[in-house]
Amino acid sequence: MKNLLLCFSLLILNTSIAQDTIVFADGKVKNVNVISIDSLGQIIYEQNGKTKTIHQSEIIEYSDDGQWYGYQNETNNFVKIDGSNYRLYNRFFDSSPRYSYGRFSIATSLMEPFIYANMADWTNVNVLFTNPRITIEPAYRISEYWSVKIPFSLGFNLRATSSYDLPVNNLYENNSIYQGNVRLSSRMHNYALPNAVGDGIQPNITPLSPRDNWNSSSNIITHERNFLYQLGISPKFYPFRQKRQSLFIQQSFIVGIADYFQVDYYSNFDTTHLDMSETELIQWNLYSEKALQSNSQFVFFRYEALVGMEFNWAENFNFSAELGFTTQPINRGDPDRFYFQYNPGEDYQLVQTKTYQFANQIYALGRIHLIYKFNGIKL
Repeated sequence: MKNLLLCFSLLILNTSIAQDTIVFADGKVKNVNVISIDSLGQIIYEQNGKTKTIHQSEIIEYSDDGQWYGYQNETNNFVKIDGSNYRLYNRFFDSSPRYSYGRFSIATSLMEPFIYANMADWTNVNVLFTNPRITIEPAYRISEYWSVKIPFSLGFNLRATSSYDLPVNNLYENNSIYQGNVRLSSRMHNYALPNAVGDGIQPNITPLSPRDNWNSSSNIITHERNFLYQLGISPKFYPFRQKRQSLFIQQSFIVGIADYFQVDYYSNFDTTHLDMSETELIQWNLYSEKALQSNSQFVFFRYEALVGMEFNWAENFNFSAELGFTTQPINRGDPDRFYFQYNPGEDYQLVQTKTYQFANQIYALGRIHLIYKFNGIKL
């Protein structure tokens, strides 16, 4: 019984340490069990329970029972060396593929149709786009280190333009309307409403800036951004080659068409004459506001930088995951227009134009892709 246990222990020990390595001429590294080398230069090895044969001309180095052998041009044979001259990568990145694939593949993002902004639920609407989209990304493998894909995206469920009539409360920041210039904060804008002394004096009423797109009281959104379509080119670099698990670094250069909602703002004022003993003071009041959205399409450019992992675990359908960032598409659409009606019944006057830009300049990205690889063959 003791002899049986001893033999069993030696067998386990021998199996655990009999892990040899072959460095192939194409740079692949396989952990195997070298069985023998015959006089014809054939190396017979075992991997994953299968016995395979390869000619020594297809490899650069190999280890057998801890001893490394390297190919020597002078003798046209393998000689003993102190250690491998090639970097042996972590097995996670260096695991040999179980399938070979053709050069073409096609992918789609599983997250783009579902991750977008439901504007009525956001207190900060600085999001990339406000409608979902689908992506189709054909790719071509140039080499084991490089591939290039041409991503195309198409938006759907576009948000329609609207018009909003907003109730107004004349809420003054200072406690008295008699203290000269008064600043008023309405639901759409910040206004400077100076009081004018003397009848017939025209005050200089200027909107300082639109308030945030989101209206906490009424869930009214004045600015939105529909995504229509885009096309790009994305080179991908695989520092450890394309294997079963492949780390990649990707850049994307994208051109597309989007629709920032251009907004016309209409503000209506009236005046109240206050009799203050020796001087008559004219108080300007804001009594209504209206926002009218219009479509304004424009061409945009974006840049993306991502790092991710590609998992080639099946014959055809595989997947990848990536994280990175993208730049803000600059709004090149029509500017917003601000119209004032100083007194009821008068014509509206254009007092200001301003192109709205979303505040954030960089957006984080996270994607999961389903990939179909053509001509998959099990090795």
